[in-house]
This record gives sequence, C-alpha cells and structure tokens, in this order.
Amino acid sequence: MEQFANIAQTFIDSGDFKYVIPGADHDSPWSTSSLHECEKLFLQTQDPASAWVQEKYTMFLGEGLRRAFGGKWERGELLIPESHGMRGIHYPTTGHFDVVSNYLQEAVRLGVGKTWATHFTTTKMLLSEATPTE
Repeated sequence: MEQFANIAQTFIDSGDFKYVIPGADHDSPWSTSSLHECEKLFLQTQDPASAWVQEKYTMFLGEGLRRAFGGKWERGELLIPESHGMRGIHYPTTGHFDVVSNYLQEAVRLGVGKTWATHFTTTKMLLSEATPTE
C-alpha cells in the first residue's frame, strides 16, 4: 500500500491530476464546488469500468481526504478481511475508514453529481465529533 500511497502523492504534487481529472480546480481541487464539477464531468465523460480511470480518481479523492484530515492510505482488509482490492483512507486516532475505491460506483449508481463532496463533509463532521480510539 505504501507504493500506491507514494504514487498517489506524486500524482497530486506533480499537478498531473489537472490533465486527468476534468473539472478539478487547480488551486482548490477538493473544494465543494470543485468536487461537484469533477463528479458531474466524471458521470458525463468517463468510463467507470476502466481500471485506469478508477485508479486515478481513487488517488485524487483519497489524497484529498488524506491531506484534509490527516489519514493514511490502507487496504480495505484492515477493516473487513474479505474486502480484497478496496483502498481507502484510515484515520488511526478515531478508527474511521473511508473506502475511497467505492466512491466511483456510488457516484454512478446515484447519478446526482454531489456524493463526493458529501463524503468530504461527512468525514469532517465524523472526525470532529469522534473520540480518539485507544
């Protein structure tokens, strides 16, 4: 997972996300308005079944969560042993886990164009109200 985390960090730090994620605000890529635009354009133009598309969007969304809330990239097996292939952001101080690799399918299923920003808002709320785990 460390290799994926490093690749995701480089993808954002290099600015390459600007060429891959349509609608991402270059100065504030994880703002509510930017996330709404990214998701709307994703639903209109991207192939959610493409492994390449899934990986790039998972990196973009996960890095946003990690940077905003201090989490760490982990595999889903940390939470559910049989959840092979899931990737997400774990917040060790609270035990909260965002399964970012599911966000694309959820966006397609719901089709509203606002689920990603809702996840960011919900995570912020949950982490601000959570009691650290011991």
